[in-house]
Amino acid sequence: IGNNGHAVAERIDNTTNSQDVQDVAKLILMSSLSKATEAIVGLSANEIFAYLASPNRDVTKIRSGIEELQERAWYLYKNNNKLLFRQTKNIVAEMQDEIKSLSRDQAKLYIKELLENEFEPADKDCYQSLMIFPSIEEIKLGKTNITLIIAEPSDNSDGLKQELKQFYNECEYKNRVMFLTGQKNVMNKLLDTGKKVKAINNIIDRMKEDNVSDRDSEMKQGLELQDKTATRLYSSLRETFTTIYYPRADVLKSANLIMKFSQNNFNAEKEIRQTLEKEMKFTTDIQPKKLRNRFEKVIFTRERMT
Repeated sequence: IGNNGHAVAERIDNTTNSQDVQDVAKLILMSSLSKATEAIVGLSANEIFAYLASPNRDVTKIRSGIEELQERAWYLYKNNNKLLFRQTKNIVAEMQDEIKSLSRDQAKLYIKELLENEFEPADKDCYQSLMIFPSIEEIKLGKTNITLIIAEPSDNSDGLKQELKQFYNECEYKNRVMFLTGQKNVMNKLLDTGKKVKAINNIIDRMKEDNVSDRDSEMKQGLELQDKTATRLYSSLRETFTTIYYPRADVLKSANLIMKFSQNNFNAEKEIRQTLEKEMKFTTDIQPKKLRNRFEKVIFTRERMT
């Protein structure tokens, strides 16, 4: 609640230049102190709003503060929809310990597995092979298959890494490869979020192995954290991999790729196909007459050629 600016409530309030979360935390603490037998302890969100409501105070901002406090405070619990403090660490603290045990490489492997599930081609019309975070030595292109390579953003700037640009310039089958990458400043955020998702998934799995009921307050909080971190992970994916590079006349052109998630589901192959169709790099309309008309428009730029 208060520790010379280092307490969770203080750090949250620093971002909004307010006292809202500190006031929330104080209220919850006071409501958690009863020692009476079968005492009702804790406060619901609506009760907190009622206590803190006052003229010129925007209580809508308090809701997001409460949610963030639940995700970051180590001794805050939720029981029967009431928030209360206890003297023992909660699942958030366990999650933080789990995160510390996960390395960057483990987070990267988890993100790689997620990308494989999302981008593995099913129709295989605009690309047939998929490679994620490969080294230059691992990239093998073929005459018949188009390969989509998902690459980490450049360390020095947004966009494609210099070594991948050089690989493309030197490769034989330039029309058999595409690259998907994005912004360097959000890749670290993606890996951090990946750690959180991996950590809470591990905790939930252990609780299920121990036959902890879904009605248990800690399990409920864990499942809420699981949903929220998964949503943030897909949001980070959308923000990270935003640019697709495709070949045109032996040079790489770029286009924005917008990942449209619905209930944490995303049809990557469809989105790439639609992006390439907009860029006139791919089409499913291959009727001979239409192809001829398109060819003539490109070749014969005037009604009468001399």
